[in-house]
Amino acid sequence: MSTQALIQAPRQVEMAFDTLENLDKLTVKQKVSKIQAITAMMGHEWERPCKYKIVDSWGKEIFYAQEVTGCCRRQLRNAGCAQCMSWEVRFYHSSLTSREHVFDLHKPWQCSFCCINIPRAHLKAVEDGSDFGYLQEPCCSCCPKFS
Repeated sequence: MSTQALIQAPRQVEMAFDTLENLDKLTVKQKVSKIQAITAMMGHEWERPCKYKIVDSWGKEIFYAQEVTGCCRRQLRNAGCAQCMSWEVRFYHSSLTSREHVFDLHKPWQCSFCCINIPRAHLKAVEDGSDFGYLQEPCCSCCPKFS
């Protein structure tokens, strides 16, 4: 993120990016839901909200992320319209004693097919609701790069 963009960013977002500035590596670890694992073994997976720990190269938690998408939308992702469905993830900045909600990642519902009309997931600051970035899946599923 450029210096000028950080000057205009809300305090919480600036704090989160300051944490990321000196890191050489991040690892995302998903917490597995026991209910989801059991139902998947039975052949009828019941999607649960995903939870993630984002850690640095030493294993220290930097961020915690939690999906807040509603139950019906999570189940519809498995019904063949995953690319169209909306979803939300909340990101918390982790410190030694607490987690502070700093930004959200929101992908709105959007009708899309293959590479036509691929939606963007917007990063929104919690402090003032402003957009400060986005992620978009590439057209080619073999090219896992994000913008």
